[in-house]
Amino acid sequence: DNKLEIKTINITNEEITNSHFSKTINGLIDKATKNKLAFGEYMHYLLEVVDFVNPKYELIDPSYRPLIANFINCGLDFKKAKIYKEYEFIDEDSHGIIDLVLEYKDKIIIVDYKLKNIADINYLKQLNGYKNYLAKKTSKEISIYLYSIMESRLECIDGEVQQVS
Repeated sequence: DNKLEIKTINITNEEITNSHFSKTINGLIDKATKNKLAFGEYMHYLLEVVDFVNPKYELIDPSYRPLIANFINCGLDFKKAKIYKEYEFIDEDSHGIIDLVLEYKDKIIIVDYKLKNIADINYLKQLNGYKNYLAKKTSKEISIYLYSIMESRLECIDGEVQQVS
């Protein structure tokens, strides 16, 4: 009447991997590093919310306006592009959030913002991961760029450097 029913559950013993393309921090961070991370996050936020085609600089704190203006004037043609900011994707076993994707009629440009240093091999791996993902979705030519916010420098991965004053 109150019989105990036993069911067998088969659980496979597989390791689940969750990879992402961005660099990670392992360990404790000091106050200066914490402040730099907060500043970098805030700059990413500003670049996410500002309209690159018709920027309203009066809405931005005056101390950040030059940094935002330098990016807007770095030589990328925002007027002819379809703009995707903080473009998130999940693909098979990878995950990423691309800071900026500019889609033109014949090409795509990926831009990743960094606070200062853009000379890190991990960034190349990160951007190539983004490029490989988008290459599965489109036949358009894809270019990848790093942008140093503090140096106002846009660098194409193939070595082309543009300095903005």
